[in-house]
Amino acid sequence: MSIDRGALWLFRQEWHIDAAPVASDLAAYGKLLLICCTGDGSIRPQERAWICDYLSELDCPQEMIDALIEYEGGQDPKDLIGSFKAIGEIRRALIFDAVRACSADRELHPGEVLAIRELCKLLALPLEFVDDCVDLYAEEQLLRNSVLDLVFPQDEHEHH
Repeated sequence: MSIDRGALWLFRQEWHIDAAPVASDLAAYGKLLLICCTGDGSIRPQERAWICDYLSELDCPQEMIDALIEYEGGQDPKDLIGSFKAIGEIRRALIFDAVRACSADRELHPGEVLAIRELCKLLALPLEFVDDCVDLYAEEQLLRNSVLDLVFPQDEHEHH
């Protein structure tokens, strides 16, 4: 299977990665993100949609996306990490993406932060890394909103 050009562009744009992970790693990645989203008691539709759309853009096979649509997050993360071929290379990206996925419903619940911290521990990363990701994601959102305000000023929206 060859990877889609758009997916390769996205890997380079998001993470400066020039090679795509294997499909099974993408599926494990998605499951780990969903497990973090269960930290507040349930996976919100916006969180699941963010994860499935993101992985779809990264060229995850449709059958794996379909499985993620049904996945409820009951698996032990250690099992997923153990089967993950490239986990060492992208573990920091996984934590940052967990913050993004859990924030897709516009609320990063304290229980989700705890779940992300647990994943961080399993990945042998310092727990402060989660705080850094949360802070940086908030800054990124503010900057993104500033770009949108610059490119699409409110007064122009009112005329369309």
